[in-house]
Amino acid sequence: ASQFTAALAAPSVSQILLVIDSPGGSVYGVEELASRIARASKPVTAIADPLSASAAYWIGAAARKLVVTPSGQVGSIGVLAAHIDVSKADEKAGLKTTIVTSTPYKAEFAPEFPLSDEARAEMQDKVNSYHRAFVTAVAKARRVPEGRVEADFGRGRMVLARDAVSRGMADRVATLSEVLAEMTRKPATVGRPSADAIAARLRVLELDAIADREARIKAIRDRAAEVQRGE
Repeated sequence: ASQFTAALAAPSVSQILLVIDSPGGSVYGVEELASRIARASKPVTAIADPLSASAAYWIGAAARKLVVTPSGQVGSIGVLAAHIDVSKADEKAGLKTTIVTSTPYKAEFAPEFPLSDEARAEMQDKVNSYHRAFVTAVAKARRVPEGRVEADFGRGRMVLARDAVSRGMADRVATLSEVLAEMTRKPATVGRPSADAIAARLRVLELDAIADREARIKAIRDRAAEVQRGE
């Protein structure tokens, strides 16, 4: 999020490319970041290279354009929560846990005890709430009814690139190189200078990363030599 904010503020950046390769993750902060992407003052393109799943798809779908690499996948729309019951394992190990709480539900998801029906219902309610927010956000971003997201956008499954485009989950299939080439050819629509600045900045970042990696490798080798010398 900090890099995205910096790119929005930088006068030299005229458009933004989000390169996504993620199976997803926690829901915390996803809705907020996706909203910022959707409201961005500069054109934002996202590319699933090759994977944009679950929370990562929520973020990618918020971009003005969503591209998928030919072998890529998008989707996994849905929310899950897990409770691991270790009470039997504790029992076999001779362990018995006693938890003292100040409120009735403070420890209702504690793994030391089986999940009660009431706790399961509470967990399901939260999962459903996050799911509704997910579907609403994707429907708005992809400009389709929520019912279509529920019925045609994989129903929790991943969807291959070309199928995703045909369903309306993404805009087109292309490689990262093709997207970068297209972005650097087009004139800038926001900010200055043109999109050529993006390629230059990416190259600088790439060189910085290489230099940093080489410096770390040199430091490791130097330290290994010191150890061999007994220093």
